[in-house]
Amino acid sequence: MRYIIKKGTPVFEKLWAIQHQIQAAHAEARKLAIELKADPTYLLLSTGYAAGMVEGLHFAKRPGDWKLCHKEGTVQLYYPKDMFRNFYQRVRLRQLPSVERMAIDQLIGYQHQQDNPVRWQPFVGFSWNDDFILVRIPDKAIYTPINGVKSIGQAAYDALYVINNTTIPVHRWGKNDRILIKNE
Repeated sequence: MRYIIKKGTPVFEKLWAIQHQIQAAHAEARKLAIELKADPTYLLLSTGYAAGMVEGLHFAKRPGDWKLCHKEGTVQLYYPKDMFRNFYQRVRLRQLPSVERMAIDQLIGYQHQQDNPVRWQPFVGFSWNDDFILVRIPDKAIYTPINGVKSIGQAAYDALYVINNTTIPVHRWGKNDRILIKNE
């Protein structure tokens, strides 16, 4: 199911405010990555978060007291091992500002649900633009759009998605439902 939220609606304004929180949180995470001598290009976020809760940073080579936590192609991401000397690094990563994806989903009236006894429907996908926000909801989900969320066809969604080449990846349909953010 594909939807569009146009600028000027109350739901757009609420989502746009959260988008600014996400960008600010990503900026803080990149700043901390640079401080820890990591490459700020890639950040691995914890399940259920659009920002904050960083679970992995990219280094040219593995730091001594860090463990491999995720590998995607040639990108290897590391997290500080649970050792006393890494305590402050771990605390600083956990204290980054965060935004939960469920809070974003609830703004458009989406409730998480199961499509079978052991599998939850994934989170909603968003593509952000100054004039509209594209929304992608899993096809098997039960969803009734709230006021300001308009249904569009797949062709219209694809055309707008291609135009919107400045997409900010808030959702990645990937392994373990975690987000790998690549900052250009």
